[in-house]
Amino acid sequence: MEEWRHVKSKIGIFVLLVFIIWFGYYATSHAEEFKQLTIIHPEYLALVLLLIILQYGIIGLITKYLMEPLSLNLKFGEAFGLSVTAGFYNLVSPFRAGMAIRAVYLKNKYQFSYTNFVTTLSVNYIFIFWIGSVLALMSIAWIFFTEHFFNIYIFLFFTLFFLSLSYIFIFRRTFRETKYAWVNKFIQVVNNWSKIKSNHRILFLVALLSLAQLINTSVMLYMQFRIFDFDITMTKSILLAVIGYLGTFIGITPASLGIKEALITFSATTIGITTLESLSVVVLGRILTIVVLFTLGSYYSYYFTKKILNQ
Repeated sequence: MEEWRHVKSKIGIFVLLVFIIWFGYYATSHAEEFKQLTIIHPEYLALVLLLIILQYGIIGLITKYLMEPLSLNLKFGEAFGLSVTAGFYNLVSPFRAGMAIRAVYLKNKYQFSYTNFVTTLSVNYIFIFWIGSVLALMSIAWIFFTEHFFNIYIFLFFTLFFLSLSYIFIFRRTFRETKYAWVNKFIQVVNNWSKIKSNHRILFLVALLSLAQLINTSVMLYMQFRIFDFDITMTKSILLAVIGYLGTFIGITPASLGIKEALITFSATTIGITTLESLSVVVLGRILTIVVLFTLGSYYSYYFTKKILNQ
């Protein structure tokens, strides 16, 4: 396990270096174009900052509701703080270390098992990516019929994603534990998923919040384009937002730095958005997110550390 972590660390460093080198080359070769970039609508900057904070509020609510069927009732303020803290540590360390810190806090404070935590995290991803795949397919269809842009590879990818995750939603079965501890961990996660699926209220709330999270991200991305007065439709913004979420799942670099930007930038070219436009937007979005996370994350990191030490 330790050897695998070392390998992933090297992969993360390599990927980050490749992106930095490519970004440096592109920025240098298009220096004149970047110099002409102007913030046309600065009023949108404050709005994007508020939407970033709202995003972590939504994540906090999803976390809160997913933990209820597993016998943990967090207050919203604590759930929000944990989502911000996780985002902060994901930003400064690779492999989504913020998730591990959140899991350790819940274990120490509430005896919430790591298995239960993995369950809530997995269910969160399932909802986000299933709803995201639906929105992506709808966006692809709309773009095709209105603008005649179509990428068969993106379409097939999201179709496969949708079908795979749909099967997970339909699948409903519990398993008996075995004599193997590591197998039992997986079985517990599957059984917990069945427990959450039996709570229709929680399913509805998490589905609604996951949709709100994706729409909020799409609006943020749309506003970031409009800051520079770049032309983009909300449909394209939704598709790029979903693709960006895939980058956050691949957490081999701090906060998926380079991966998320590369996915959005290269995907944008397939729907008629230039590299200059998309790259400028994702870099701006990264800077604004860093501002929020370093401001709120520093506070909540200190708050939760103090809370654990004083218990």
